[in-house]
Amino acid sequence: FYSRLGVSMKVLKFLKSYGFFIVVLIISIVFMLNFSTATVNGSSMFPNFENGDLLLVLRTKNVDYGDVVVVWNSTLGKKLCKRVIGKAGDSIEIIEGVLYRNDKVVQEPYIDSSLKYSFSKVTVPTGAIFVLGDNRCASTDSRALGSLPLSDLYGKSLFNFTKTLHITYREISFILAICWVFVIVNLFISKAKVIEPKMEIEQNEISEVKNETDISDESVEDSVAKNDNLEN
Repeated sequence: FYSRLGVSMKVLKFLKSYGFFIVVLIISIVFMLNFSTATVNGSSMFPNFENGDLLLVLRTKNVDYGDVVVVWNSTLGKKLCKRVIGKAGDSIEIIEGVLYRNDKVVQEPYIDSSLKYSFSKVTVPTGAIFVLGDNRCASTDSRALGSLPLSDLYGKSLFNFTKTLHITYREISFILAICWVFVIVNLFISKAKVIEPKMEIEQNEISEVKNETDISDESVEDSVAKNDNLEN
């Protein structure tokens, strides 16, 4: 029981000293595994997303119609930020600016409906998605690139830092760097607090040993004095 209690106390002391660092580390790992950031390049998603917008992206392959996604395109050799229009098995067609999915009109409040253009019907293959930019007249998307494989999908946008918080990539990088500096400094402070009590304990132990030595010396001296008295 006492040995278990001792282990528990050590664990509690460790958590008290390094708990904040451990929590930050766990949060960072969870974030990196499930989320990432992406920066919008160009005007293909204007006016909903502008050049330089910083997005929070959820790493997932499970996307739905209307989701804004970040996907890699090997033809262009870069990441694209586009909107999901069609999924596997869907037929996509555009007639005079009107989008048809599976022969049904799709309302698109996020685009300029005054643009009149057409696109011949295609069927989205298995394991792929059909994506378009909101700024249809200035977007290189599935109309030219074809359906994009889900295996090249990074994830979908959850939050626009720039439009909502007016924060750029450089600014959020600076904030994260400051946070990590704070964490590291706090770690060293916690470590110093752990070392100081150990030094005090060691000093106390040394003092106790000295006291015991002094006592034993006094006992020896008393014994010698008694023996001298007996001899006399």
